[in-house]
Amino acid sequence: KEEASNKLGSMIPKEVEFIFKNPYGWKAVSLSSANILMVSEGEDKNEAFKIIDGKTNTTWQTKSFYKKPEVIIDLGSIQKFDRIVLYNRHTNNRGTAGGNNAIKTLELSYSKELNSPFALLGKYELHGPKPACVRIKDVGQMCTFIDDPEPNIIETPTTDARYLKLSFKDAFWGDSIPDSWRDSFSLSEVMLFNK
Repeated sequence: KEEASNKLGSMIPKEVEFIFKNPYGWKAVSLSSANILMVSEGEDKNEAFKIIDGKTNTTWQTKSFYKKPEVIIDLGSIQKFDRIVLYNRHTNNRGTAGGNNAIKTLELSYSKELNSPFALLGKYELHGPKPACVRIKDVGQMCTFIDDPEPNIIETPTTDARYLKLSFKDAFWGDSIPDSWRDSFSLSEVMLFNK
C-alpha cells in the first residue's frame, strides 16, 4: 500500500507546473485592487478571495453544492479583457467512481456598474482533475484524482467590465452517488488577460 501511495504521489504535478506563463502578446489584467464584492448566502467572502489572490495553490471550497453558489468579483475599476484563465483544482473527492468537487459547468456574467443588470458572457464546460489508479499486488488498486496543471482558457468577446459574476452550475461529481456526497464546489484561481 505504501508503494502504491508513493507511486500516486509521484504522479501529482509539482506546484511550479501550475504557474501560468503568458503567451506572447497577452497582457495580464492586474487584479491587485480586485476584491470579492458578494458571495451567496452561507458562503465565506474571505475564503472566496482565494480565487483572486494570485496563488494557484490556494483553492476556495464552497460550503454548499445544491444552492449553486455565486460570487461577484469587483475588479476595482473598469477593465478590458478577452481571455479568462481558470485553475480548476479539487479539494474533495469520493474516489474515481464518485467524482470530485472541481467545477465542471460555469456561467460567467459581467457588468460595468453595480446596480446594472449583469450581461451573460457564456456558459462553459471546463476540464478538471484526471482519475488515476495504481495496482496493489494481491489487494486490488488505489485510485484518486490528479489536478491538471493546464488551466482552462476561455476566450470571450472583448469585454469592458467592473464586475464579474461566476455562477457555479455543476461539478465533477459522479452520477450515481448519494446526494449527500455532493457537498461542495472548488476553484483555485481566476486570471484575466487582454490580447
